[in-house]
Amino acid sequence: MSEHCLSHVWRIDDYWIVLKVRKGETPTSLKFSADSDLDWRLEHTVKACETTGYDIVSFKIAPYCYADIEKYESVSGNVELCVMHSDTSRRHTVEKSFVFKYHYDYEQLELCGNFPGIEIDDIEPYVCGEELMVRCKLTYLKNNFNDEIVAISSSNNSNSVRMSESGLLSDTEKCFNEDRFKDVTISVKGKEYQAHKTILATRSTLFDKMLGVDMLESKKNHIDITDMDQEPFEEMLHFIYTGKVKNLHESAFELLPVADRFDIEELRIKCEEVLFKKLSPDNALKILILADTHHAKELKEGCLRFIKKNFDDCEDFNDTQTWKMLTSDHAQLVKDMIFFFCKLY
Repeated sequence: MSEHCLSHVWRIDDYWIVLKVRKGETPTSLKFSADSDLDWRLEHTVKACETTGYDIVSFKIAPYCYADIEKYESVSGNVELCVMHSDTSRRHTVEKSFVFKYHYDYEQLELCGNFPGIEIDDIEPYVCGEELMVRCKLTYLKNNFNDEIVAISSSNNSNSVRMSESGLLSDTEKCFNEDRFKDVTISVKGKEYQAHKTILATRSTLFDKMLGVDMLESKKNHIDITDMDQEPFEEMLHFIYTGKVKNLHESAFELLPVADRFDIEELRIKCEEVLFKKLSPDNALKILILADTHHAKELKEGCLRFIKKNFDDCEDFNDTQTWKMLTSDHAQLVKDMIFFFCKLY
């Protein structure tokens, strides 16, 4: 199983005409590929955002022919899409992981639309004359049904083992639920949790640093956390082992700071996606401050766009105390807001 990397630039001519296209009509790029048996394409759509009701420019990566996925158990990887002006000085970039599976409903990765998206009114700075340029950087693995992991038994016999992503997560979940081989204790406000150093260090760069060879936590096999509540820590620990959050819709606000602190990128992205979908005039300022505080760049930009469009409805901004709080505690954020709101696009 080898990794494939490729880059492609899609130049969309007559873009203002393309913008008139609505649901049911999807302009696509020419096919491009890194190997002979799997081609890719980019798709462009214009759709209404469920949160705001405004039209959103959306891009996504997809196999050129979904039937090509049939020969694989799954195709997974990472894609970076960049919408930009031809002089490259103005750009909007989104990066995400994806999985396409043949034996389930096809999972199509939404990019530059829902997270956080480019509203039609804000796309103009990226268009040069009548042309919009979209750059795609794609890295992926094809997980073939015939790929095998060989285990050597004590009798020197080889057994072929097919290990899928779901099987791997199932195994790590068993590790989470069982106490076998756990070699570090984490104390959170007096409650102790047992875990595996290797799994923690693999999934979190902060745990990786804390459990380094010369670190006190590693020598004592003990980590003491006094400034975090037990419930969000338990959710994070569960996610580290299983890749799942029990009720992310309700806990995303509390988990984003945890994901940022422990540098768990996958969990941070999931929290940002949920929070963006929950944006409303009542919570936009609260989520904006959270995003700014915890380095959620895409969510922050999405909040600013939402507030700019719905400023009169965002009651927090009509309150003097709010502005006093912002200027005293979040001065740089106020500067960012003023700069964003005053853009003369």
